[in-house]
Amino acid sequence: MDNLAQAGLDSEKEVMDWLRDLGHIVEPSTLHDNIYKDIDCIVDGLTCSIKTDFKAEESGRIVFELMVKLRTGDWKNSWYHNSEARVYLFRVGNAIYLCRRLPPKYKMFVTTLSDAEQARQISRGHFHISATLGLMRLSVLVSEGTFVHYGDIDDKRQQVATNLLSYEGGQVFLPRDVPKPTLKAGRPV
Repeated sequence: MDNLAQAGLDSEKEVMDWLRDLGHIVEPSTLHDNIYKDIDCIVDGLTCSIKTDFKAEESGRIVFELMVKLRTGDWKNSWYHNSEARVYLFRVGNAIYLCRRLPPKYKMFVTTLSDAEQARQISRGHFHISATLGLMRLSVLVSEGTFVHYGDIDDKRQQVATNLLSYEGGQVFLPRDVPKPTLKAGRPV
């Protein structure tokens, strides 16, 4: 495993530990669910995917992996299309953002990995040797309400959360001091 992949796994563990410190019940996912369903853990009974974007703090952009190219040369849809997670948490530096809904592709700048990065992927032994990526400015994601600042890993004065509520059309974080929405047929009214 290369250093970047290991750093991503280490970051996931830090986020899970931080969620536990906030009072959430966090269980690791199975290896199968992690690989094939993009589920990193179960938080308060909800499947959760944790994404760490190591360049976003500097670039101001969040990267969404849309498709991946396998070593066979075939392209397949990535987690953006296939994930079975109900909650998405994105780490940018020490900030954690709850993704209320995945942004539509038409709002993204779409690109692929450079030839040099593809060569690095191959030399690192990655199963995916290229990717189609959608990029969006973090400031736009926040201003549109797609991303909500959930907290900071290094801030021990966090508000303790009681649950993450998932419903069709997005995910919602509910701190203790916000009344729960009224639900009708499993959807907020």
